[in-house]
This record gives sequence, structure tokens and C-alpha cells, in this order.
Amino acid sequence: MWVFLVAGVTESWSIAAEQSPDPSSAVTQSYSATAVQAFSPVLDLDFETLAKSKESLSPSSEGRSDQDRTSAVDFRLELGDEILADLRDRRLDELGLYLLDDLPPSSAVPETERQRRRWYLLERGNQTEQLQDELQDVLARAEGDLRLEIGLRLGDLLLRTGHPARARGVFQQLLLEEVPREGAVQQLRQRIVLSYFDEGRFSDAATFADHLTAESAPDQPSWRLLRALIALSLARPEEAVTLLRDETSIEAKLWRIFARWRDESVSATLGLVAIGQIKVPADSRELVVLRSAIIAQLAKWPEHARTRAMALESLVQSEAKLPALLRIDAKTELLTAYIQIARLTLAQEGISLVSLDVVRNYQRSYGPEDALSQRALGVALILQEKAMGIPISSDSWLIRHLIEAGVPGLLPVFFGDGGIAAEVEEVSAESLMLLVDEALRREDLPAAARLQVRIETPTPGIDLGEWTVRTARIHVLGGNAVLGARQLADWLSGLEGMTPASLDRVMQILFDLQFIGEHRLALDLFEVIAPLVRTASHRRELFYWSAQSYIGLEEYARGAAFFLESARLSGDQYPFWQQSALYQAAKALESAALYEDAAKVYRGLLGGSSEPKMQAKLRYRLAQIERRRAERSSD
Repeated sequence: MWVFLVAGVTESWSIAAEQSPDPSSAVTQSYSATAVQAFSPVLDLDFETLAKSKESLSPSSEGRSDQDRTSAVDFRLELGDEILADLRDRRLDELGLYLLDDLPPSSAVPETERQRRRWYLLERGNQTEQLQDELQDVLARAEGDLRLEIGLRLGDLLLRTGHPARARGVFQQLLLEEVPREGAVQQLRQRIVLSYFDEGRFSDAATFADHLTAESAPDQPSWRLLRALIALSLARPEEAVTLLRDETSIEAKLWRIFARWRDESVSATLGLVAIGQIKVPADSRELVVLRSAIIAQLAKWPEHARTRAMALESLVQSEAKLPALLRIDAKTELLTAYIQIARLTLAQEGISLVSLDVVRNYQRSYGPEDALSQRALGVALILQEKAMGIPISSDSWLIRHLIEAGVPGLLPVFFGDGGIAAEVEEVSAESLMLLVDEALRREDLPAAARLQVRIETPTPGIDLGEWTVRTARIHVLGGNAVLGARQLADWLSGLEGMTPASLDRVMQILFDLQFIGEHRLALDLFEVIAPLVRTASHRRELFYWSAQSYIGLEEYARGAAFFLESARLSGDQYPFWQQSALYQAAKALESAALYEDAAKVYRGLLGGSSEPKMQAKLRYRLAQIERRRAERSSD
């Protein structure tokens, strides 16, 4: 990789004539973070002189048709409210929140609307505590319809974040005040009922719901569903069936099947068939979770073990909160279902689960054809091994199966903290490496680093150098830069030589360190690598990239010296590389305020360049140096 980077740097000097690298090139941009000069617009020196120009730049209507004319517009280089909508659509919420505070108020957008936009972004960003504080503050000062709106928003937020008692306090306070609309009174009272239900106070919820129904007879589908759930919570499934009889939403249909199963008007089998006929949108996570939870409740008999296991697999991979009526320990229930499936599978072959050698042979030589039975058998085998107090041996097989079967989401369910199959400490080094590979596949470098740190030595058959370089890079990019650099340095210190190709791979880790700003670690490793360098090109390149790290540490004078040494080692054989290093050295000398030396280097480059653009650029730099020297003299 570093050979390609260096080749790019050298190619940035014009082939037609010698010049320093073009700052706008992709190569120079690759290390622009360590550039010593402040950014300035690139000069466009391809302008026409007055002697050449035949066209006037003054506004004129001559020679232009009506179609060419454009009406004047009042254009200003300012950000307006339009960008807020664009950022919202792009889900750039952090910038959106910043601009809402930074942009001046607009007469076209009321301040209350800007507040609503801010609150929407805060909730979407899960900054619920900040949102609660802001709503509380506004509620204390708001009046009339705005106070009602803010109160409802705050109370609903408290319900969603698991604070039903606090939400009820907000709703009750609003009721004590003079609420202008009867509809608003009904909304508040319905929310009070919901707060009791969410708190688990089902009798209180039923009492208040009965009073409200008797007084105003609300008839919204959501209200009937809430009353049905209250009835189910109080073991009154017949009432729930009646309330949901005419409802057509997917959610109501699922709950109606559950209620009918609870009142025993349909069997579990018929209920599961009915659920299977309901089409649930795959992108509706809440409905998918609800369906899975209801299936898990109905499919409790051994003959439904496979259906139950699939529903539970869906539940354990979801973070959605289950209603109290359906709440179960999905991980424990999944283990039970797996054991049932495994024993049934083995029984068909005349095998007992306690016969470990026979089970292992069956699993690896024949095994069930379907993936669900395969992983159920794998989990059951690991649990049996643990129960008999022997080291587990099927962990790597199960990990491979989950990846190949397309259900990697079950990996953290089976393995790791709270894993139902094994803790991380119990699995083999081979299994840990498989888990690291999967974390890298989904680009979760911190997780890969956390797992990698547990693997102290490479597994048999893996080259120590390959393992060390891979491990070091995982640690560097995964947040353990010091650990990765130390491991790499320890390995390199024991080597007497290294091939150029291997050195290139190691250098990639040093580039990673430079990229994340760990320049001191990179410099330490450059020193460790130096005795292993055997080619002249690698020596000049090592000085060049070390100089970049010194610039990153703002040690400009030392960086300039390293650039100059790289240029010296380049010699006349590599003029493009030499001129690139000299140009970077001059810039570093400028930043070190060593203006006389910087000017000498620039003049040397100017004398060796015949390309007009490069000459103009070098003269500009020399002019800047003269200006700074004059300013320093005047001070």
C-alpha cells in the first residue's frame, strides 16, 4: 500500500515538466490533515489578459436573445430554513440541532415551529432526558392551547420512556386547569387510563375506563383495543373478544386470536393457523414482535416446538419491549424449545443425548437436514457437555452454522455475556477467531477488538507474523491503539529481516495510526522498522512518512529535516519524489518560522521548474515569506 501511495505522490509532479505536487490532487489530499499551511483557494492562473479577450465582462444586452436573459434574483450566501428540511430528510440530526440554535430567527417560521422541529430531532436521536427538561421548562411558562399541546407531548413522552406515574401527574394537572375543548378532556382521561395500564394497575385502569365509557362513550379503535387489553390483563378474555369483534387492524386481529385462545374458543393449533393467515409487513418491527410473542404463547405444546423455537429466535434478536401480557424470558424458553427439538431428532435415530461421542458423530457425519434442528442439536450438545463438566467442543461448529445459515444475529444470543450456550471465557480460541471475523464482516471494529484481546496466541497452523499484523490492525482501528502498537513492536523487535512485501503490510498499520492521529506511536514504530529496511527506496520513504508524523505533532523543524533527508536519499534518480519532499520541507520550514531557509528551498525549486503554474505557485510562497518577514521586522 505505501508503494502505491508514494507512487501517487511522485506522479503529482507534472510529467511534462518538473513541478511540486498539486495540492488539489487526490494523493496530496490523502495527507492533507498534516499539511502545515492553512487552506487557501487554488489560484486559477489560466485567465485571459485584456489583450487576448474579445468579449466584455460588463453587463450588456447586446448579442443576447430573450431566451438567454435570466431575471435578477435576490441571492445571498446565507443558510435558510430550507436546509433544515433537507438535513431532516438526510437524518443529519446533530447538524440540524446545531443550525436550529445557530440560524437567526425567520419571519416565515414561527419560533414555536422551530421548537417543534428541535423536539422532533431530540426524540429521534433518543435524547429523551434533554427533551423532557425542555418540555418541562416550556410547560411552566406556556398558556392556553400551547400549554395543552406541550402537556400532552410531555405526558406521551413519559409514557413511551417508562414513567407512567409521572405522565399521569401531568395529565391530571392539565385536567384541573380550565381545558377549552371537550375533546381535549377526553384525550387526557384516556391517557390517564393508559398510564394505569402501563403501570400494571389493571383494576384502576378498568375502573377509570368504565367511568369514561359511561360518560362519553368514546369509540376510537385505539380505545377499544386498550379496553380489550385491560380485560385480558384481568382474566376476562370473553370481554376482550367482544370488544375486538369488529376491529380490522392487524394489531387488533392478532390480539383477537390471542383472546379467543385464552377463552378456549379456539385451540392453539387453530390459533396458530389463523395467525399464519395474517399478513404482517416485514418493516413493521412492533407488529412482527407482537406476532412472534403471541405465537410463542400459543405454541407451548411439544408438537409445536419448532414453531415456538422460530418465534423465540425472532424475539431474542429484537430489542422491542413486549406488553406485560406477553412478557416471557425468551432466552430460557428458547433453550427449552431447542432441547425438545434435539431430543425428538435424536430419538428418531435411536440416540440418547447423554451418549456424547455418538451424538457428535451423528452431528458431524449425518445430522438433520433442516437448519433449525441442526442448531438445536448444536446447542443441546454444548449444554450437555457443560452439564457433564467436560470442555465444550461444538462451539466452533455452531458458530459456523449460524453464519452459513444466515442467522448471525443469534451469535450474541448464544455466546458472550449472558449467552445461552456459553460465555466468552468458555469458548475455544478458534471460536473466538470466528467471532472476530464475523464482527469484522459487519464492520464492528470495537467488538472485534474486545474479542481479539482474549486470544493470547495464534491457533495451530496460523503464521505468527500473519496473526500479529492482523491482531495489531484490529486493535488500532478498534480503539486499542497502544495495545496494537506494542504487540507489533514486540514482534518486529525479534526479527532480523523482512521482505519488502511484508514491510508494506506492516506499514499499513502505521498509516492507520497516522490517520487516527496517533503520530507518536507511529514514530516509535518507524524507529523499530528502520533496522529491517533493506532497499534505498524504502529508506527515503521511511523518512518521508516519519516527517508527516512530526508535522502532525507540530514539530515542524524536525519534520522539515526529515523531508530534506528523504529528498537527499532520493538523489537525481527519483526527481519527482525529491521535488515533492523539498516542497513539503519548505512548507514545514515556513510553519517553523524559519523563513530564510524556506525561501532558499523554494528558490531552488523555482530554478529547476519550467512549468508556469508551478513557477507562479513558488513565487506566491516566496512573496508570502517576504510579507511575514516584513511583519516580524516591524514588530
